[in-house]
Amino acid sequence: MKKLNLSLILLMFLSISISAQTSSIKIYTDMEDETSFIKVYLNGEPQDAMFNDEVLIEDLYPGKYELIVSFNSDTIADYTKKITIKMQTDIIYKVELKGEFGKEAGKMGRAVGHKFGTTEADDQRELYEYYKLVLVSGKDK
Repeated sequence: MKKLNLSLILLMFLSISISAQTSSIKIYTDMEDETSFIKVYLNGEPQDAMFNDEVLIEDLYPGKYELIVSFNSDTIADYTKKITIKMQTDIIYKVELKGEFGKEAGKMGRAVGHKFGTTEADDQRELYEYYKLVLVSGKDK
């Protein structure tokens, strides 16, 4: 019985020390309208069921990840970034406007309705803005 209790105590300390070595990523935006709502995917898995203005991903182990930020508007291009997370690192990103596409470039991306000859109203859904993630704090590669 003493061996079982000692084993459980050791297992508990081991799990606490492993969980203390995890990292986190926070992504937020303070912009208005549709850019204030984002959905984040980590290695293809959605990190929240709904669009929010802030997403916190915790308990990440060291390694390489693909981060995708998707916006609640079809006129904004998704942002993709490959990151390497180190042990016990808390990374914070802020979403900021990077620029706008030209008219011709705006016909690419999510504007699939244009390809199928849909109405003029669908042409307004072309990509015309793109955003970037700015590192606020933490280490990133």
